[in-house]
Amino acid sequence: MLFRSAATLAGVWFSIYAILYGGDAAQYNVFVMPFVAVAAFLVLRALADMEAARAPSVTEIGFSGLLLGLAMQVKYTPAFEATGLGFLLIYVGWRNRAALGARGMGALSRGIALMILGGLLPTAVVMAVYWKIGHLDAFNLYNFTVNFDRPPTDYSTGLLWMRIGEALLIVHPL
Repeated sequence: MLFRSAATLAGVWFSIYAILYGGDAAQYNVFVMPFVAVAAFLVLRALADMEAARAPSVTEIGFSGLLLGLAMQVKYTPAFEATGLGFLLIYVGWRNRAALGARGMGALSRGIALMILGGLLPTAVVMAVYWKIGHLDAFNLYNFTVNFDRPPTDYSTGLLWMRIGEALLIVHPL
């Protein structure tokens, strides 16, 4: 019960973070986080199944990839969550490979393959639409090239450290 309460508190804190800091990066909390949260929930179910020596659900793992792919259409930062969740599935599956047996490991392999395909599908669909309307160059520029041409942040280092300090003071028990 304590774990669920702590997890709920962490989720609420993450979601209201943008409000505390003037709305910075609110698009992530509002438009991306629901996809990532449901995908993480599905992966956690698969992890629980593997820990209990049950084969994970291929469709749930694949659907989690699709959700992460949709999240990446809003902002590409969920690629890190997707990578972490994928490696977590591989690690737990490998650790429990003897208990899962060939059937469980096969289900995990198919699920991860579907997760990767599901993650790439939304980008492939959008890319195909841009190609069809003759603007593939604009898609590539604004989705990939421009991200490497701009500075990582507009904030000064001092302001970033000040905000980190504020956040630590808020969550630190006195």
